[in-house]
Amino acid sequence: MTSRAHLHPYLSGLTFLLVLSGALGVGLHHEAHASNSSALQLAVSVLDASGHALNPQTARVSISRGLPGDLPRLTQHNEETLDAQSVRFLLCSSQGDLPKTLGVQTTKRSGSRLAALRAVTLTLVQDPSGRASGKHCVQTPLIRVTADAQDADYASARERSLEGELGGHLQISGQQGLLASLVVAGPRELEIGSGILQANLRVRIVRTFPGGVPPFGRDDSAAVALLQREIHTANQLWGQCGITFGNESALDIAVVDPPPPYLMAIGCGFGVAAGGGEINVLVDGKPLAVTTKAGEGPRVVALRLARAAERYGLRAEIQTNPRMLAGALASFDIEFRRPSGQWAVLAPVPGRALSSDSTLGVCVGVVDLSDGLDHFTNVSSMTGTLEERALLRATIDDDVTTIDIVVIEAFSRVGRIGESFVASEAGSIGNVIVLNRAAFRVGARSYALAHELGHLLLDRPGHPDDYGVDTPWNLMDSDAVDGTVFGPKHLTLADCQRAWVQSGQQSAATLLRPW
Repeated sequence: MTSRAHLHPYLSGLTFLLVLSGALGVGLHHEAHASNSSALQLAVSVLDASGHALNPQTARVSISRGLPGDLPRLTQHNEETLDAQSVRFLLCSSQGDLPKTLGVQTTKRSGSRLAALRAVTLTLVQDPSGRASGKHCVQTPLIRVTADAQDADYASARERSLEGELGGHLQISGQQGLLASLVVAGPRELEIGSGILQANLRVRIVRTFPGGVPPFGRDDSAAVALLQREIHTANQLWGQCGITFGNESALDIAVVDPPPPYLMAIGCGFGVAAGGGEINVLVDGKPLAVTTKAGEGPRVVALRLARAAERYGLRAEIQTNPRMLAGALASFDIEFRRPSGQWAVLAPVPGRALSSDSTLGVCVGVVDLSDGLDHFTNVSSMTGTLEERALLRATIDDDVTTIDIVVIEAFSRVGRIGESFVASEAGSIGNVIVLNRAAFRVGARSYALAHELGHLLLDRPGHPDDYGVDTPWNLMDSDAVDGTVFGPKHLTLADCQRAWVQSGQQSAATLLRPW
């Protein structure tokens, strides 16, 4: 898509002449003269909040990132002002018959109307060129495009604010029809491409029990609809940075069962080397036994187990986990599959322990969501818990440029509604978000999905208020919950710039591509 202003219906420049010769005669001309001396010549320009004319080749309108009211001044923070991204339209003519009001509206990407101000009052101003040209000019107030209807309805700015949609347009019109149209795109300060980038999402809603109901909603279709609404909210907020997650109704969203026990971790716990013993497990009902020798590391034992499984005709894939902070060695996960690609089911051998090795940890990853998902702590944040790895490796795809979202009923401990696995060279899982049902119940008071997406796009596990001043209006604040216009839904230019750099086309793992 283009970031240039679209001036309906013929001109690609931003300042143009509208020649009016009666109610039926409307035409657009590049020249400053008209053949009919009674025709009205009307030039339209767009100015930024500082009064500077926007470049016709790069002009666009950005979604407001500013806080409402006097909050920035009262808190003494150098935040962006309410009108930093606003624009005003200037209409000039050599004749004095100028309109007194204009209609202003925003459109969706589809072209349908989103919001409208039916009669915006125009103010008489002097010719901004400063030359004694005899021109008469009027201008609109600063027109503000907001991320949502709540922000547009803020009392002190509602008469000049409209909800916008990334990829849609801000348009002005008079009795003669459409006068000008600006695309809604990313911050004008970021001179990058079209001004709109898109991330690809893949969503899996995991039932608590195989064949059961989804974690929320009366059925699968209701659960998908709830997810689509949450993604729509994320689209609204990240539109401040020119970032979209695509049409929520067309995304890859599915309700799935939790996986069976298919994964075995060697060196689970602290990655201590083997002391000698035997590992016994049933794989699809067939006994699989491997002897361990003293001093062998988890990797050697994992390789031996994988080879033994392959002799049964199974497929065994080994995944390396980074060493935990308190661990001696790294651990290794083995995923067992049938030749068809389906998971092979692991089970204990009756009457025998999974491992008789006294030092080497051997565990089967069992996903039991009835008591909540066992989630990582600061110690295990690089690897995730065994249950998390077993759930996520069975649920996410292998595309590193896709953001996978996994939704469950609950975490095992209270106080957490969402978590994100930021991609890193050391981490075993990346670009993954896990949310529980409470994240959707809280909804627009915390914007949990949009917040967790921020961790991935910014490539930043922490929060700005972890070791700094609390900013409860910032989307990336760690603990803010507020359903008002002052809630945690605002992004800064620095946030936008970091997302474009860390996740854009020049980054190691490209999550954002031109829309």
